[in-house]
Amino acid sequence: DLIWVVAVSLNSVTGRGTRPPSSETLTHAAVHAARRGEPPAAVVHGHSPMLWHAPPDGWPRTAIRAANGTRALAEAVGVLVGDRPHAGCLTMGGHEDGVLAWATDFDRAFTALQPGSAGRARDESRR
Repeated sequence: DLIWVVAVSLNSVTGRGTRPPSSETLTHAAVHAARRGEPPAAVVHGHSPMLWHAPPDGWPRTAIRAANGTRALAEAVGVLVGDRPHAGCLTMGGHEDGVLAWATDFDRAFTALQPGSAGRARDESRR
């Protein structure tokens, strides 16, 4: 399903498409906002008990009190992405099993969440 996000603030999302924007749209928008002028990013949100309970070294985690679909989670993700705007991965403490990766394209972001990748989302243009 495709959703075209028309407008985003940290309080609401307006969109059109085959489905309404999901509760995670604010969090995805926070990733784009925190990248401070970087090219558009691919954001992959998944659910992995393995990665959530035992993330690879270097993965930050949002606070448990920042629940899924809330402004608090979007703000917490924005802060963590701002620390590594090019590419990265994190776990969402208030969204059980929730993991997030971002990179310059979908393949890099998706691969970072796969077993054996050591959780690295790489931006090859930065090497």
